[in-house]
Amino acid sequence: NIDFLRRSLSCLIDNAIRYGKADAVIYIDLIATETVWTITVRDQGPGIAAEELPRLLQHPQRKGRGFGYGAGLAFVRLVAERHRAEATVSSVVGTGSSFSLHLPRLL
Repeated sequence: NIDFLRRSLSCLIDNAIRYGKADAVIYIDLIATETVWTITVRDQGPGIAAEELPRLLQHPQRKGRGFGYGAGLAFVRLVAERHRAEATVSSVVGTGSSFSLHLPRLL
């Protein structure tokens, strides 16, 4: 459903705004190949430690009263799975994060 995809992208953009610096730039890229459309949202936020990345798109997590990963990223993963797609993340602490949806090209 296109509405779920729209909400997923909105969640990724909202997270980039929420966790980025006030003057940071958010990049949204669309790359189309013959078989896959990849939509990537890149931010200039604090980044995420490498050991956190494997769990990031799984169930919601909170770390005490501080920074955590909520239901939004789990929703993004579920929507990707429903569309026979994949959600991925890469990040470097101090530099920012990239969240991508890799959607099969149907036409």
